[in-house]
Amino acid sequence: MTFLAKLKSIGPGFLLAAAGIGASDFFGSVWAGTSAGTSVLWIVGVGAFLKYVITEGAARSQLVTGKTPVQRWMSLPVPVRWLLAGYFCFWSVCVSALLMEACGTAAAQLLPRFSENMGTNANIYSAVQGILALSLLSLRGYETFERMIKGLVVLTFALILYAGFSVLPSLSIEAQSLKADGAVMIALVTGIGGTLTILSYGYWLRESHEDSPKALNSMRLDCSVGYVLSAVFNLTMICVAAATLRNAGVSIASEGAAKAIFSQIGGLLGDRMGAWAINVGFWCVVAGSLLGVWQSIPYFFVDGLHAYKRQDPPADLKEARSFFWFRFCVVAFALPLLFFKIQVLFVLYAVVSSLFLPFLAGTLLIWNNQKQMGSLQNGILTNILLVLALAAYMYLAVKTIAAYV
Repeated sequence: MTFLAKLKSIGPGFLLAAAGIGASDFFGSVWAGTSAGTSVLWIVGVGAFLKYVITEGAARSQLVTGKTPVQRWMSLPVPVRWLLAGYFCFWSVCVSALLMEACGTAAAQLLPRFSENMGTNANIYSAVQGILALSLLSLRGYETFERMIKGLVVLTFALILYAGFSVLPSLSIEAQSLKADGAVMIALVTGIGGTLTILSYGYWLRESHEDSPKALNSMRLDCSVGYVLSAVFNLTMICVAAATLRNAGVSIASEGAAKAIFSQIGGLLGDRMGAWAINVGFWCVVAGSLLGVWQSIPYFFVDGLHAYKRQDPPADLKEARSFFWFRFCVVAFALPLLFFKIQVLFVLYAVVSSLFLPFLAGTLLIWNNQKQMGSLQNGILTNILLVLALAAYMYLAVKTIAAYV
């Protein structure tokens, strides 16, 4: 397969970027650009690279063994299995509520005439978009879903890059600082590429019929594209925030202020096109993330249920895609949470999720050094990188828990 043919076949990488780039990436990068400016751009590169190392390791393990991480975790001791099952359930409900809330906020900003009561209308918009997303994912197959996500990703980057080029004349490049505020580092390093979306990538490889060791090179190219897109998005938003909010002396001190950031940036860009680009771009980000996450959630539970019952996994993934009632339950549980303080949910999610990445890095150090991996075992450099990722994510997990508990 030629290089151009490989580029045309890239699909899961776009899904990885769409599902991974969510509200946390948008707000986290804007917050970093506002508080630290362009001096923290290097953190984005480190975060994207570490996520690539872990995602590539998980996908490589799956290509060789034919088993997903969820299937292999089901062979662990019973207490660990129950903890993982509880985490998956908690993650599903939390992410559903957070992404729906972000979609509602974006819609309320796009329709200001109908949003006099921002809080109430945002919740209504959240519910409507959640139901529409559920219906859309239940009626369409993977190929249609992939084309839809590619369209959203292209539109997102066209709008966000427009905003980035708009601020170039007023952007000042600051000296790179190796010292960064702990909260900023946590937001950038852990936010890029999401958490459980790393596991989603393996299922998307199966959907695209790239599920054998022969697909290793195309998988690595595809995965690289996903994290390059994620890094470009975060770098652009840091620059936009540094050139607008930071230069204007706007302080972002709370999540409540962060929810209105994109409208402030639009105004500071100085034209209606800039405001429109930021508002629509933000909606594309959270809508694409919502669709990507909800499309992949059933995979975890169908896969885990078969492994728990010691049954062979389904021959294809139609069973997971048709798992309508599971997605319906996620929406049903998430909707009431929209009418409570979302900050509480965000704190709980941050604390619990911070422990998943070091756990995944640790298991990959064990799995990918086993004899069954053959010639695709971890090399010395890969093992060093995974140890560094484990240490970095464990450090950030301790910082996160200390900050909130």
